[in-house]
Amino acid sequence: MGFSDHPIEIKEPTHLGIKFNQEKSGYVQYDKEMLKPLKFLGLEFSKDLFRAHTRKGSRLGVLPKDVLLGELFYELHDKCQALTVEEALKLIDEASDTFRSYPEPQLSFNKIFTSKLAGFIVSRLYAGK
Repeated sequence: MGFSDHPIEIKEPTHLGIKFNQEKSGYVQYDKEMLKPLKFLGLEFSKDLFRAHTRKGSRLGVLPKDVLLGELFYELHDKCQALTVEEALKLIDEASDTFRSYPEPQLSFNKIFTSKLAGFIVSRLYAGK
């Protein structure tokens, strides 16, 4: 596996007994165009979908808005703990106004795995629920 902005030529280390599966190898993204989904450790990531693809059969997916909404609720939960009911409702109303004007959310590995909910999301994907 390698990452580069230039074409990569990788030679099999046959002296170590390692052979590449050519069907599963190749470019995932080339020239900023997604060619196929990235599959790694039972997870699948494509341009607009992040989902489980496990041997046990989980195919549960997470949409970009799910990640964004999860972050929003997580943030509001922490902030609302010390507020009165009226203050909490006002904060939720203000946050929902901000969310309405938020541009269409995009998924990226960075957004998913730097999320405060990353561990929860991945565990739910693997579990299939």
